[in-house]
Amino acid sequence: MIKFREDLQILRGFAVTIVVLYHLKVFGFNNGYLGVDLFFVLSGYLMTRLSQKTTILEFYKRRYLRLIPAYVVTLFLTSLIVIIIAVPSDSNQVFNQIWFDLFALSNIGFWVKDSYFGVTQFKPLLNLWSLGVEIQFYILAPFLIPFLRCKKLLLPILLILSFILSLFLLMISPKTSFFMMPTRLWEFLFGSLVALYPLNNIADNKKKILSLLSLIILLIVIFAYPIRENYKNIFFGHPGFASLLVVISTAVLISTGLHHFFRSGRIFRNVMTKLGDYSYSIYLTHFPIIVLINYTPFGGTVIGHNNFKDLIIILSITVIMSYFMYNYIEIIRFKKSLKLINVIILVFLTSLLMLVFFGSSIQKIKYNNKQSLIFEAIEDRAIYRCGKLSRILSPLSSFCQINSVNHESKVLLLGDSHSDSIKVAFSDVMNSKKISTYFYIHNNPLVGPVTSSQKIAKEINLLDIKKVVMHFHINYYKHHNKKTEIEKFINLMKIKGIEVLFISPIPTYDSSIPKLMYEKTMNKNIVSTKQNLEDYLALNKDFFNFMEDIKFDTNKIYLTQNYLCNYQSCITQIDNYPIYFDKSHLNLKGSNILKPLFEEMAKK
Repeated sequence: MIKFREDLQILRGFAVTIVVLYHLKVFGFNNGYLGVDLFFVLSGYLMTRLSQKTTILEFYKRRYLRLIPAYVVTLFLTSLIVIIIAVPSDSNQVFNQIWFDLFALSNIGFWVKDSYFGVTQFKPLLNLWSLGVEIQFYILAPFLIPFLRCKKLLLPILLILSFILSLFLLMISPKTSFFMMPTRLWEFLFGSLVALYPLNNIADNKKKILSLLSLIILLIVIFAYPIRENYKNIFFGHPGFASLLVVISTAVLISTGLHHFFRSGRIFRNVMTKLGDYSYSIYLTHFPIIVLINYTPFGGTVIGHNNFKDLIIILSITVIMSYFMYNYIEIIRFKKSLKLINVIILVFLTSLLMLVFFGSSIQKIKYNNKQSLIFEAIEDRAIYRCGKLSRILSPLSSFCQINSVNHESKVLLLGDSHSDSIKVAFSDVMNSKKISTYFYIHNNPLVGPVTSSQKIAKEINLLDIKKVVMHFHINYYKHHNKKTEIEKFINLMKIKGIEVLFISPIPTYDSSIPKLMYEKTMNKNIVSTKQNLEDYLALNKDFFNFMEDIKFDTNKIYLTQNYLCNYQSCITQIDNYPIYFDKSHLNLKGSNILKPLFEEMAKK
């Protein structure tokens, strides 16, 4: 048995507290997600200690009994509530993710989803990503840790390699660095380091100084360090330098102990220890509670709280659910036989699978045909950009080929998420005219050194592409720097003898088209968003002014408004089917309306 350490429970209690307060958007806890880094170090320490005292089978059995019962119950209860309160287009996102959750691949499931539309995605179980990382480490731990003990150089080598990989990917894809176990392994290994090589030979007075210094650094980083989410910078991105400080400080505190600070303050010590005891249940339940209470159809994943009353409600439900989960689900590993626990898990797992398989059919009963068409339209879109598989198979390429047939003639479709929404219809037309369509993997071309004109031009030459079609959201033409880069790119293409064509911006709206249509089915007084050709021209004047300023050939500008607008109105739906999946992106049916325009382009 591993000796119980109250100070480690206090660290757990602190970690889960700052994570919860971060998800509630409580002032001062902007870096609260660093509590997960703290958990990873604790797990590395405890799993290293545990693996030294048990067989591999016993290790896996204990992890299974510790994690799986509460985990499966959380999946089931969340899915059940989702079916009751969410619209089908939102609930389907949860059901699609469940398959990753069931196999402890939650982190990979969220990684493969596109980042650009992340705010519109409904993810009440997003917090399970860290459990996916932890479980993957647990699977590896009983095989890896014996090697770390025997080969002393292996631990620092693996730790450093994982940390370097994390920083390298942070500068390329912060999302990958954040979600993947290999890029988080170094945090667990710091825990393993102090488990295998504790600071036993240091005098008590020096331990106190180290503990105090580590605690101060930990608190400063959590409450004052300027971290930016999804930032490609090793000092201000995550997991970067801030994570390193948190991980080292936590590792030192584990090794030196916290007992120096908590000899008095019995009430605080007891509260934090109790939070540590309940930390797993709190972590599992708090996030879905926050997201489900804040839920609105098509609203995405909304965290935080609207007012003090909501804060009290969320905290109260979290306390109740955590109490239930800890005392009636977690604790069964001590009170029930393995056979009975397996039966309980099987019952919840079977119930969960029934919800996943039949949930969509059950939900359809609640909605009429018009509403069903709206939900269908929201999901009527292709895989985002080039897809994760393309990035994995061709990690160094900036382009992917949309059509499957290689033709001698090639065209590059270059642009932001708006070009992404039309790429399938565009490629279909080009393919029918024996032209291969290539697409740029980055969502913000011509912005920054990674996506500069020179880098794009270099790959265009390698692929022998002779035509480039550009299509952006109107906001691209409102920024001086972006317009300057577009002009530079056009001039560079002209020098290289590559023709550039433009597709004008599509009509965009202030509110989500499907959401407004859905709300109108329940309240006829809702005013639908409208736009006509005159409105469109006024809203998109920046594009046309820019084309005029650079004296771009008007014969090479292809006008979407000719197909989507007239002087009475612009199209937002066809036979009650929205042609947008949000307020500004065409779905597949909507982009098909532009096929005659693409055919005009193909003639050139």
